[in-house]
Order: sequence, then structure tokens, then C-alpha cells
Amino acid sequence: MRGAPVRPPPPPRGRGPRWVPHFAVEDADATARRAVELGGDVVREPHDTPHGRQAELTDQAGAAFVVVAAGR
Repeated sequence: MRGAPVRPPPPPRGRGPRWVPHFAVEDADATARRAVELGGDVVREPHDTPHGRQAELTDQAGAAFVVVAAGR
């Protein structure tokens, strides 16, 4: 017996699917400061994770991204 493809539920109203790219950087703290200097915002301050120190940021247009400094 073959099943039909499973479709995921629709996203919440007003929000479509999204990607949050992650970029490897040398220093998450310095990168977060520089993003603000260039017009971006810090969504979540740099913090330590099992994968390294990371910060959640947005650019001037509001696009979200994460920077990760591994090995710190």
C-alpha cells in the first residue's frame, strides 16, 4: 500500500516559512557590535552555547541571521 504525501500544516497567519542562516565568525561579540554600527539590530545578545558563542541579529531590512564563533 502506498501512502499519500504528508503536507505540513500551514504557517501561522501572517507568517510564512523562513530560514535563519548561520555564519561562522571569529568573534560573535565584535560581529554583533559591528552589525549595530551598520544599522542592524541585536535580537539576542552574544551568549555561550554548546556550539560556540553566538548572537542572533537582523540586518537593516529586518532579515534575521545568527553568527557563531566556534571554539570559544
